[in-house]
Amino acid sequence: MTDKTMATQEEIFKLFYQKSIATGDKLSPKTVKEYEKQYKTISKKINILDDEDKIMTFLDEIENPNTKSNKAFLILKIRRAFDQPYKQIEDMREQLKEEITRRRKMKSKEYTKSLISYTELVDELEKLKGSGLPYIFNYMHVNHGLRNRDLNAIIKFKKPKKVTENTIVFNPKQRKKQLDFYITDYKTSATHGDKHIIIKDENLLNEMKKLNRADNTYLVPVKQGQKATDGYINVLASKFSIRGLGEAKIAKILMKHFIDTKQFNKVHELSEQRGTNLSTLYTSYNMYDNIHKKDLQHQMLKKELMEKTSAEK
Repeated sequence: MTDKTMATQEEIFKLFYQKSIATGDKLSPKTVKEYEKQYKTISKKINILDDEDKIMTFLDEIENPNTKSNKAFLILKIRRAFDQPYKQIEDMREQLKEEITRRRKMKSKEYTKSLISYTELVDELEKLKGSGLPYIFNYMHVNHGLRNRDLNAIIKFKKPKKVTENTIVFNPKQRKKQLDFYITDYKTSATHGDKHIIIKDENLLNEMKKLNRADNTYLVPVKQGQKATDGYINVLASKFSIRGLGEAKIAKILMKHFIDTKQFNKVHELSEQRGTNLSTLYTSYNMYDNIHKKDLQHQMLKKELMEKTSAEK
């Protein structure tokens, strides 16, 4: 049955799975499902255990390097399991890694150029003064790196004994010029716990006053005083967002600015207020990481930022 001429396409995958288990390659149910789906697509075009030249012809017809690499990866695993020649495929995949890295760098550079600078971002926020919710949404994104979901909050004139949902404690008639934002419901709350942000900026406080929200009503009102859905908040945030950037891109602009100016405390503050691990900020939100990932100077700067940010925690 292990002979490639005797095994059917369906049997090949079953045998591959059995061989993987036997050799200690523990595949998760999710991985097995993904492999099986990909295998079915490939096996409609070729027999994975066929001559290597035929496999190369099949792969050469795939233009997208990421797609080609993904298919080659599974083909390599299966051919190795059945002791079939794979050197050409392996060499091709190594070359693809370089091409994929080069393309990623180009895309990252283009992406970086397409974003506005931190100075432009702040200038655009300034132009929104007097607009109410658009200013408030963007203020929270630009100054505190908050997510859209954080803004699905109720307004209270006094802090309740127990905060059970995202709550903005602000009384427009109070003498104390301060807004307290308690955020309990957000993506990574289980890891980071409740967040408390104190805001004393007069621009933001004035916008809140102009909204004239009553006690115990939501920042974003919907019919009959009900709480808005997170989906509706996302729609509004997208509509209001400066140049359509969205909160994630704004967070990346902030990260670039903090890295450029070496504001270690601000990086930590962004991590705390956004509820995002430092390691995630330095990868997913760091535009320099894909462009200069192997650059020694960048790695030294990254290490310095990590160390100093942790030290100032």
